[in-house]
Amino acid sequence: MSSAFLGLNIALSGLFANQRSLQTVSHNISNANTKGYSRQRVEQSQFRPDVIPGLGAVGVGVKVDEVQQVRDKFLDFKYREENSMLSEWKLRTDALKEIEGIFNEPSKASIAQSMDNFYSAMKDFTKNPENLTVRTIVRQSGIALTETINRLSGKLKTMQKDLNFQFEQDVKRINHLAKEIVSLNRMIYESELGNEGRNNDVRDQRNLLVDELSNYADVDYFEDEKERFHVTISGHLLVAHYRSDNLALIERDKKLHDEDVDGIKDVRWSDGNKLITTSGSLKGVREVRDNEFGDLKGIPYYINKLNEFADTFAQEINKIHNSGFGLDGSHNINFFTVDGKSTANYREALPTPATAINGTELTPVDLNTLTDVTAIMEAGTAGLSGKAKMDKIKQNIEAYETANPTKRVDFADNKYYSIDKNTKLARRGNQYYQIPKHKDLQVMDGDVYAVFNHKELFKIDGNVYSIKKGNKIAKLQTDPADPTTLHYYEINRNERFRGVTDLGGNTTYYVVRKLSADRISVSHDIEDLNKIAASESADKLPGDNNIAIKLFRTRHDEQMFDWGAPEDYVKSLVSNLGVDTQKAKNVHTNQKMLVNNFKVQRESVSGVSLDEEMTLMIKFQHAYSANARMTNVFNDMLDLLVNRLGA
Repeated sequence: MSSAFLGLNIALSGLFANQRSLQTVSHNISNANTKGYSRQRVEQSQFRPDVIPGLGAVGVGVKVDEVQQVRDKFLDFKYREENSMLSEWKLRTDALKEIEGIFNEPSKASIAQSMDNFYSAMKDFTKNPENLTVRTIVRQSGIALTETINRLSGKLKTMQKDLNFQFEQDVKRINHLAKEIVSLNRMIYESELGNEGRNNDVRDQRNLLVDELSNYADVDYFEDEKERFHVTISGHLLVAHYRSDNLALIERDKKLHDEDVDGIKDVRWSDGNKLITTSGSLKGVREVRDNEFGDLKGIPYYINKLNEFADTFAQEINKIHNSGFGLDGSHNINFFTVDGKSTANYREALPTPATAINGTELTPVDLNTLTDVTAIMEAGTAGLSGKAKMDKIKQNIEAYETANPTKRVDFADNKYYSIDKNTKLARRGNQYYQIPKHKDLQVMDGDVYAVFNHKELFKIDGNVYSIKKGNKIAKLQTDPADPTTLHYYEINRNERFRGVTDLGGNTTYYVVRKLSADRISVSHDIEDLNKIAASESADKLPGDNNIAIKLFRTRHDEQMFDWGAPEDYVKSLVSNLGVDTQKAKNVHTNQKMLVNNFKVQRESVSGVSLDEEMTLMIKFQHAYSANARMTNVFNDMLDLLVNRLGA
């Protein structure tokens, strides 16, 4: 026979379960507008029934199993995956639109308009080569053209610098988010120990952080069998339960492109491996900031194209102008130089021929041939460990080197060796090399060399040279018929050889720096208007205009660039930019639509619907009232049984 209190207990279990459901509904309604909140629902199940002889299984009420978050894990994953792509293409689209704004074609301040003004002045110059007013306009239009090119290059470099700053801030934000996730992991794990229920509200906060993290990189995440939460970026653990890795910003010791701004940074994991991302704003920043080639061209591509235009255009104009004569009989004068320099200051004499280092490949050292002093260095360290042991070894090394002033102690292959004090042991692969202390190991075509710290290897025509970082080896044969005049020179990567032939037919070679877009200027020489060349011969001064005509005809010189004449080059560059921008806009628009679709689907599953919650409120309210009514009924039954039966 069942207990007389069983019915009361059943009714009370219904009261408590529906009360919990009403509290959850109230919590959902309160957080209807809370960012990142996922609606919750109470999961209920019946208690295990009592088996009563003669009656069989008798139900004993309802229990609350848990308050569960309503989330679709697949939609969460897809939203974050597509959101990462959206962030990448949004950044790329915004950056390309900014570059379009920098070029500002067509407009009165554009490079195309400045070039049109320059050639209009040149056209007038062909008609009145001796007129000083016309010459003034030629010089001023040249200045305006170079200043326009300078401005475009400067703004592109400023933009690259700004993107580098954004890159730094994004990396710092990732580190901050990782630490916040670790903090929430600890809170969630500790609060859920002992099956006390899931900490749904804090889990929502963590999910919100993972959503934000997906803006910056391609993230993945999982809970292991012990419900410890992990986050990865491109397969590398960023968060492992209570620990987070730290992304380090490392300034490049060597520029990726010669014209890059100073201070550009890469990012590495704490173990030294480079962070590789397949999507997210970090990938977008790196592409726009660093890419020069491929479909995803960035700022370096447009800077390089501006440099190519400035250098080629200036050299072609200079070649013609050098061959002409000014009103004062001046000859071999550049129209364009850099930084307002004169022609003489712009040209430099040939450098000293470089010396090859062929034949100095290193031979690995056999450690067995060195003096092993491990026992001496580890003397007195028995029973010591950690810092105490290392301090004792350091003392032993200092004592040994003091007693042996021509020696120093180095560590290799877990042993200590005594070697010449001016050398060190360096490792490459599985081999050790004994090299001068002030040099490092570098490899060229499988051969190992010892090279000064500030130098690098360069190979040309089978010869290997040790040169200053940022330089190159170039060859010049001053007499094509005489092989002995062939020499190799170490010059800057932005420099080239330039031969200038005088009136007597003698050619002098100079090392001339390539004109970059940020430095191109009108030559200081032509501040004197009489030095602007128009005549092809001193005998034909002052009225000859043959050089002026040649200068003007460069406007339609389709052989000047691979893309045609100067104006064709600019149009092609701007057209390429327009195509790239439109492509980025299209991908961004499509990606935005895709992300919005997943966002709507997520909201339909996890979002709070006030209409639905009001319906549930009425449902649970009625159930609560019914259970309260049952409680009163069983209370009356027990009162009758206890107080009035048999009276």
